[in-house]
Amino acid sequence: MKKKILILIPVLLLCLAIAFVAFLSLGRAGGEIGFDATVLSVDGTMITAKVTNDEASFFSKKLPQTIIFDASVSGNTDLNIGDEIGGCYLKGSIEGENVCVVSLVINSMQ
Repeated sequence: MKKKILILIPVLLLCLAIAFVAFLSLGRAGGEIGFDATVLSVDGTMITAKVTNDEASFFSKKLPQTIIFDASVSGNTDLNIGDEIGGCYLKGSIEGENVCVVSLVINSMQ
């Protein structure tokens, strides 16, 4: 009886660890994290925006309050000051205020 319990405990812990990792990866596609922001300035394809919502999980690095990104990477370069945008950035791409935004949509235009 004790031998069965000693075998079941590690199996149970392994199942819990797998479930925890699966839960943390929900809503992720290739390490992309969603965000919402307001465009503050446009300099060619370089965009400065104020982040209004960051969907990073508890264990992921959060975006800074102001981000800078190259809109040509996301394929949407028709942005103006005041536009409300939503998009996805690569999880490991935050370097100071610079972020690699891979998809971008304009929620409302100014």
